[in-house]
Amino acid sequence: MNPDARRSQILDMATRVFSESGYGGSDMQGIADALGIAKGTIYLYFNSKKELFLAATLRAIENLANTIKREVKTASGPLEKIRAIIGAHLRFSSENRDLAEIIARERGEFLAHAEETYYKVFSENTKYLEEILRYGITDGIFRDTDVEQTTAILANLLAGTIFTHTLRQGRNETGPSTDAITDFLLNSILYERNIL
Repeated sequence: MNPDARRSQILDMATRVFSESGYGGSDMQGIADALGIAKGTIYLYFNSKKELFLAATLRAIENLANTIKREVKTASGPLEKIRAIIGAHLRFSSENRDLAEIIARERGEFLAHAEETYYKVFSENTKYLEEILRYGITDGIFRDTDVEQTTAILANLLAGTIFTHTLRQGRNETGPSTDAITDFLLNSILYERNIL
């Protein structure tokens, strides 16, 4: 197996193990055993469990960021772009439960590191929302609000909803749909004539 493929294989298994057992409940030997390889092989790619965990988290976050960028790029108009961001988050957490779980775990295990990973992507998403809101205000779709504060509120509500959605999946519960979240978030900023 070539080095890139092996590294990816290790990250895949590590993501699964960390998402199921948490950082404290996992070890390099268990990951190696699950892969059917020697523990030393993992150390050829990652110097420690922490490095492996953070690499797996970063990859998960980059996957989420790329999903959001792709969805926003193909959506037309401010309403559809915001709906695309919400939908991308929900689909990601539904279709990539291990990845969503490891992102959530990072915030608890390594809060300082999360400033450079999760919160970096969160900040990029906030920029998307801010641009969309400004465009919507200029276009007469949204009320003329304090864009920075409104963006911060929407972004935080969305982030909280996504993590709750991830937890609900673990309990086989159904969370709110993309349409329900979009309607709730946007009806507060739409002109009355544009209410969803």
